[in-house]
Amino acid sequence: MLLASPLLVMILEKWITLPTHTSALVAVNENGDIVGFAAIRESLTLDKTGYRLAPLLADSGDIARNLLLDLAKKVVPEQKFVIYLASGINDTANTIAGT
Repeated sequence: MLLASPLLVMILEKWITLPTHTSALVAVNENGDIVGFAAIRESLTLDKTGYRLAPLLADSGDIARNLLLDLAKKVVPEQKFVIYLASGINDTANTIAGT
């Protein structure tokens, strides 16, 4: 179960209420436990083009892949889409992102 930590739950509750987020998704299992979370927002760079995805947290590669694909449907076509990964500590996410 992804969100067994009360601290992580508190952080994600704050994260999903940020006004800059375009969309946030939560995946739950048959017991109602949160098993995945992902958020995407419009880029805050100077040109303000594209989207940034972070965090992407999931109990499995399949859950992460589904969250990523669902969020990708929410962006403007042909816009830049950047995924931020913690390099070296999340091999499954790196594989899904093709890095």
